Amino acid sequence: MKQNFASLVAALGVFSQVHSGAIEPAAPSPLGKLYDIGGYKLHLYRTGDANGGPSVILEAGAGAFSIDWYLVQEQVATFAKVCSYDRAGHAWSELGPNPRTYKQAAYDLHRLLARAGVASPYILVGHSLGGALVRTFANLYPNEVLGMVLVDSGIEGSPQFINGKLLGPWERVQPRPIPDPRDFIQDDERTLSKPELDGYKQFRDFSGAPKIEPPFDKLPENIQKLRLWAMSLPQSNVTDHNPYAPEESFLLFADRIRLKHPFGKKPLVVLSRKSDEQDRMERQRKLLNLSSNSAFAISDFPIHEIQLVQPALVVNAIKAVLDSSRTGEKLNLSSSQQNL
Repeated sequence: MKQNFASLVAALGVFSQVHSGAIEPAAPSPLGKLYDIGGYKLHLYRTGDANGGPSVILEAGAGAFSIDWYLVQEQVATFAKVCSYDRAGHAWSELGPNPRTYKQAAYDLHRLLARAGVASPYILVGHSLGGALVRTFANLYPNEVLGMVLVDSGIEGSPQFINGKLLGPWERVQPRPIPDPRDFIQDDERTLSKPELDGYKQFRDFSGAPKIEPPFDKLPENIQKLRLWAMSLPQSNVTDHNPYAPEESFLLFADRIRLKHPFGKKPLVVLSRKSDEQDRMERQRKLLNLSSNSAFAISDFPIHEIQLVQPALVVNAIKAVLDSSRTGEKLNLSSSQQNL
């Protein structure tokens, strides 16, 4: 009787998952390893030379994954230690604490690197939303960061369309404190909330089943299959929502007003996709002021995922930052290109 009851409970659990939209396909083996950082595990993929030197840390954009760095990571691994990882709730990584702020993501990454034995100093590389995250990491742990590459980074202060309405840069900022990051997870945070599941269902109803579209078809076929699996997970689609993003973006912008060069003289490369929008390009170029030792380069393509359509440009930028951090000399992108 007890066995039948247990079977019934298990069956009801599966039924509930199916109808809530939370059922997930079996996870394939991760490229890297999972590390427990406080009751929840994050995935980190480490490759490259382990003999000294700074580690290159790759931070993905919104709704993106460690595997999206695959083409860049393969090349960087020929001359440096390099790690990609998945934020809490993405791909193999488990859900983490709420709210999912920039500070929480940076705090998670810091503990993940320590747990995995990836010692500082670091060269941080952030794509899109990842640009804000690596800048937040550098603010929290300045002595552990040697340099940075921003890959078509999001820019705080840009106008946004929200629900069909054009909002000014700071209309959504509220005078409220940003919660401190936590190193533990509560039981009710281990599953998605009903509003999150409802949001995922609405997204899927609108966008259809996950599929590989350009430029992600640049990835090897086996990596494309991993991406399809990661895209199918409800949490991968909703866990980049940060209710404090306006306030955290405002603080990043405030640093640019308060300090002449918030990043000091640490080497910084800003990469932008090709664009005819002069205002956008000007905002990208203004990121150069984050450091007194910075350089700017434009992709040959008007595509956001530079790391997929022109990975050599990203690899060259990383090499330039590494060279400058080692020698103390001014950034030289052309020289680094010759040394690849």
